[in-house]
Amino acid sequence: MHFASVVVLLCCLVTQSSGIVETNYHSTMSTLSGLISMEKLVKTDLLRYVERLKVVQDSIFNFVHDKQPYDDLMSPSAVFEYLKHPVHAFHLIKRMTSGLGVIEALINKTRKFDPLVNVMEMRKQRLLPWDEDFTGLAGSLVRLQDTYALDLQELTKGHIRTEISRNRSFPGRLPLNARDCLNISQVAL
Repeated sequence: MHFASVVVLLCCLVTQSSGIVETNYHSTMSTLSGLISMEKLVKTDLLRYVERLKVVQDSIFNFVHDKQPYDDLMSPSAVFEYLKHPVHAFHLIKRMTSGLGVIEALINKTRKFDPLVNVMEMRKQRLLPWDEDFTGLAGSLVRLQDTYALDLQELTKGHIRTEISRNRSFPGRLPLNARDCLNISQVAL
């Protein structure tokens, strides 16, 4: 069996824990490719949510920082004198009903589109991995390193290199950071 096939087949452990019965090379690659598509959807949803939050934030800042003529009135009698004028009272009530109402509507609209609900539903349908999948893959990396005596320094750089089985090397694009190494070592223990 080729070393690259072993690497991919070990990834099958992840798909086994996610309820997928077929664990051959092609179904695993298809599952992982599908996960990339799901990540793109999640990113898009999160970016839309952030844009909506920015609109709400800007509206709140505008409301809060919009200087009003009564802001500088210090004494209760000065406020009372100001509010005796019917147009002033009208503007205050308008600001606290329709002005604040716009912000309330924006907040409610933003709450209706909560990407967390979508992510939770995707997890429920097993379209996104669970913690067990992550733990399983970390364990697979430990077994892979142990079985093929992988160079740990190269592995932390994201590369898979072994002296066993024809001295093969598979360069990676992403290194393992300290947190990744900690997670993997916790699974190993």
